[in-house]
Amino acid sequence: MVEEDKNPNYNWIYERLVQDENDLVGAIAYVLYKQQKIEFIEGIERASGTDPSAEQWAEFHRLTCLESSILNYQKRAEDLVNQFLRNMLSGHVEQLDAQAAQHMAARVDLVTAGLREKIIDLENSINTNHAVINAEITNKKSILNRLGEAFLNILYGLAIIAIVGGIFNGYKWISSLNSQAESASGIE
Repeated sequence: MVEEDKNPNYNWIYERLVQDENDLVGAIAYVLYKQQKIEFIEGIERASGTDPSAEQWAEFHRLTCLESSILNYQKRAEDLVNQFLRNMLSGHVEQLDAQAAQHMAARVDLVTAGLREKIIDLENSINTNHAVINAEITNKKSILNRLGEAFLNILYGLAIIAIVGGIFNGYKWISSLNSQAESASGIE
């Protein structure tokens, strides 16, 4: 249809906004135009209590068909689609990030499993060696203790020998003193 053949009582903006049946941005731009049309009608009804006049409709159609109005509808529609896609993608990106983190943790666990086993073996070996060293230190202390005890036993033995020897020598001395006293007194 040529521009001159179109009914002037209608706004043919749909053809300017929507390129084909798959034009999502154009369809949303047309919805934005329809929203503005409803606001226009409600504004006139509130202000005058009547429907818009033919002159008001003609002015509305003229303004909404301006190239700047068409570009504005398209820009707003693109912004809405982009915001929708950003919202959808951000949720998907968060989900992918969480999955990637889980996969990375699983890979790290898999890669480090052998290392963890070696660390556990090393810890066990260290603990075993520590126990052996402690036992050796304990045994060395026992040997030193035993040597100390043996030395003390020798000292006790010498002390007992000295005491017994002292008693025996004391008895011999007393006996010799008695013998001398008996000899001196003539008791034999």
